[in-house]
Amino acid sequence: MDPEARRERYRNARVMEYGSAVLSLPAAYYAVVGEWTAMLTAVALAGIVYATSYFERLVVARGDDGPPRRER
Repeated sequence: MDPEARRERYRNARVMEYGSAVLSLPAAYYAVVGEWTAMLTAVALAGIVYATSYFERLVVARGDDGPPRRER
């Protein structure tokens, strides 16, 4: 196996390792804090994401991108 293919294979294995660790975080959080707290956290995070996108769309729709710029 050539060195470049070996590096690519190693890189892919590391990505899979990190990906599985990240995917196990919600399960670990659920196991530690319990069902209701995990659900409330998920709802709160979803609300924060929704509110952020809502206000961002509102600002874009108004065309308000900050204070007026001075002409040079």
